[in-house]
Amino acid sequence: MKNQPRLSPENPKRNPSPRLKNLSKLMLVSSIVAEIPVALPPKTISQYAWYDDDSTVKVYIELGKAGLEGVIAENITSTFNPRELHIVVKDTKGSNHQLRLPNLKQDIVPEKCTHRLRPTKILITLHKVESDKTWYDLLEKK
Repeated sequence: MKNQPRLSPENPKRNPSPRLKNLSKLMLVSSIVAEIPVALPPKTISQYAWYDDDSTVKVYIELGKAGLEGVIAENITSTFNPRELHIVVKDTKGSNHQLRLPNLKQDIVPEKCTHRLRPTKILITLHKVESDKTWYDLLEKK
């Protein structure tokens, strides 16, 4: 073991051991990592209802069944593609919930599709490309 200078009134500064240097670096990194927010994956909304309504298809998400009581309209976003519906809802605790239906039975007109918040549910209106065709299934069977 090497002779290291001892702490004394004549030598108040002593080089810290390599272990202490590493520990202080680790503490610094740990405090930085602790401040980075971790985004949790959204919870899946698995309960919904739907029906064919002539030129549109209506999809309902009941707020109570999905655990989304107290949601406000500003916390709901939707994305529509020709054969896909994706809606994300941020609940009152800040958690995200999503309903993703990537394989709709038939094509929709994304620009006309909407979502609306009602007192007990979210109503999603999908506009059909072929408005005269009845949808007997919401999703394409695999």
